[in-house]
Amino acid sequence: MNFKKLFSTIVSIWALNSNAQGLIHSGGNIVITDGAYVVIDGGNGNYEATGSAFISMWPNSRIKVTGNWINKGNTTLFTSNDGRIELTGGVQNIGGSKITHFPDLALIGTGTKTMTQSVLVGGGFNGGGTGILRLNSNTLQLNNNKLIINNRNPNAISYITTGGILSENSPGFGYGRVQWNLRDGSTGPVFTIPFINILSQRINFTATCNAVGIQNKDSGFISVATYNTADVPVPNNRPMPTGVFNTDNECDGENSARLIDRFWIIEDNGYAKTPDVTLTFGYANTDLLTTNNTINEANIGAIKYNSGVNKWIYPVLGSVNTTNNEIVYKAGYNFSGIWTISDTTPYPKAAFTSTGNCEFDSILFTDKSGVLADKIVQWQWNFGNGKLSGTKNPFTSYTPAGLYNVRLVIRSMSGCQDTANKNIQILSAPRANYTHEDTCENAIVKFESFSFPGSGMLKSETWIYGDGSPNGSGKKTNHYYGAMGVPTVHLIVYNSNGCKDTMSKSIFIAPKPYAYMSFTDDCQYTPITFTNGSTPGGGTISKYLWDFGNNRKSYNRNEITAYSTYGNFPVQMVVYNSFGCSDTAKQNITIYPRAIANFDYSPTELLATDPVSFNNLSQLDDNWSWEFGDGFFNTNEFVTHAYDMYGKYNVTLISSTQYGCADTITREIYVKSSPLYWFPNTFTPGSTLGVNDGFGLRTPNQISKYHIMIYNLWGQILFESSDVNQTWDGTYNEDLCPIGAYVYHAKFLSPEGELQVYRGDVTIIR
Repeated sequence: MNFKKLFSTIVSIWALNSNAQGLIHSGGNIVITDGAYVVIDGGNGNYEATGSAFISMWPNSRIKVTGNWINKGNTTLFTSNDGRIELTGGVQNIGGSKITHFPDLALIGTGTKTMTQSVLVGGGFNGGGTGILRLNSNTLQLNNNKLIINNRNPNAISYITTGGILSENSPGFGYGRVQWNLRDGSTGPVFTIPFINILSQRINFTATCNAVGIQNKDSGFISVATYNTADVPVPNNRPMPTGVFNTDNECDGENSARLIDRFWIIEDNGYAKTPDVTLTFGYANTDLLTTNNTINEANIGAIKYNSGVNKWIYPVLGSVNTTNNEIVYKAGYNFSGIWTISDTTPYPKAAFTSTGNCEFDSILFTDKSGVLADKIVQWQWNFGNGKLSGTKNPFTSYTPAGLYNVRLVIRSMSGCQDTANKNIQILSAPRANYTHEDTCENAIVKFESFSFPGSGMLKSETWIYGDGSPNGSGKKTNHYYGAMGVPTVHLIVYNSNGCKDTMSKSIFIAPKPYAYMSFTDDCQYTPITFTNGSTPGGGTISKYLWDFGNNRKSYNRNEITAYSTYGNFPVQMVVYNSFGCSDTAKQNITIYPRAIANFDYSPTELLATDPVSFNNLSQLDDNWSWEFGDGFFNTNEFVTHAYDMYGKYNVTLISSTQYGCADTITREIYVKSSPLYWFPNTFTPGSTLGVNDGFGLRTPNQISKYHIMIYNLWGQILFESSDVNQTWDGTYNEDLCPIGAYVYHAKFLSPEGELQVYRGDVTIIR
């Protein structure tokens, strides 16, 4: 179509119904003259181009689209760099099978605009124009595609408030890139690409470019992708950009917790001489405060990955502006590559102290290492006695006495290590030893020490009798045990150097056994397991005696018994050990009554599809579970159920008490088929083929031994058949019978084999 020049005029193209596709441009050239405003709206409001479609726009002309922009043609659509395209709907896609070269693109309305095909903005006709990508407050999702800005003006991307470009794609799906065709540019322009991450925090990439030596009119560009990786704990297992194999720092240590969760991929092409570029990396406070990252903002800077040696370039580069949340780095000609932001890497200083110097004693080692703005995450101790530890403040013990070299190696979160060594002197400890006489309860036990002093001389000997009574002292002692058991007696000796040793022995005071039984309250007639958990105390258990309170006794270790009546019964178990000691356990058991299941039903003669009333006649019942034999169930006390088919069914009722004590009854019922048999009283043979032109039995039931005869009013047989599927077509000897009444007589057996006889009149009408 060719629109004449319209001043202050809006030309609208509306879809005619909800299934309309907006405007389908099937080849040819649409000319939008100066000042014209074309609106594509409606059910979908899409613009779709196919074939050799072209759009020629004059200055001050606009196209407004509320649906998707789809280029399925074989051209880039626009033949000039004039005019503006406005996407004013909610969620919209820019896609198709061919890239579109927009002269000027404005994102208006609500919702994210998603690219499902690469897009060029700024005019693609004759090398490019002055068109702008106007993001406003919208999000443009690149979706693994390329956005090309073909306007060398640094203001070629415009945005307000939260508007920006979303390019946070995993390398496994391919990066979404922004390519800015700067070409030869001009001296010192600042180009800003307003990236936003998945948290909608702004990320700015700023390049100051003095590009020279372009190869041709349209060559010379810088492209940028930003990749947001998952925030995961150390050690690093986050997915990284293609070509990056580690997050190590200059100490070759794992440094993922000190990197922000984002990478920038910067590339250039088309220059005979690479531009001189200054990079500004913007970051959000959320990049520093995530759970698994420990970043000190004052120490951060930009780092670049060296793919030649598979390492990051340290030390940290650039100047930090914490007020603006940005890092500025003059990259010069070496700006292409993969970048991120890292914390600095302070080196730790290892140091420790020890407490104690006696053989056998626990020697405490206390970490005194220091580190600035970092965190020590690993301690490796070698105590010189063949033992190692990985805790911060460990314990160890030494034997024999002597001089030992202790080494501590620490590792900070940044991966840097330091080592400290120290010699410690261990003094010989005394050797505690004693003898005793075993006895039974209520008798005196005698103790005597035969301890050795080690270094120095014996200073004290202390006895702990193990029964809570006051301690004793001296070389010899004795103690009265009034309770049976196996107390542990400790002898603690100190020498004159303050070193100690302890000897512990368990002595046997003959005990009585401990009687213990367990069971669970249950239902009348249910076998109940009585479990014996008794312990002998000393020796072995020699005999058991059960009394279940229902006139039944047993000498077995464990028992199973059932109670024929319900109520509370006293249970007693006596246990004897090999020392002749006994103990008794007593406990009451509660036996719950069991329900008595019973039911009847009505009516006595049952027909399919008719309701059957099932009446609960159970006793002591509180809960019910009906199973009707046809796959249906019910939990009410009184229920009504209808059977879809005739036949025999087993109906089961499970009645139970409030304690879950159930009884079951099953009764067989017989359901007859419903007498669903019909003979029409009129039919119209010979009138309309296939419509009411036959007379016979109609029934959903399976019948047998069917026979029908049709008579006229004078008793003459006009039709006879034993096939229920064969109907009378209203003829006799192939001639149509006249209009009027006829008599039929039919008989057959029901599905249950009962004879059914039907007689009546049928009228032929036309």
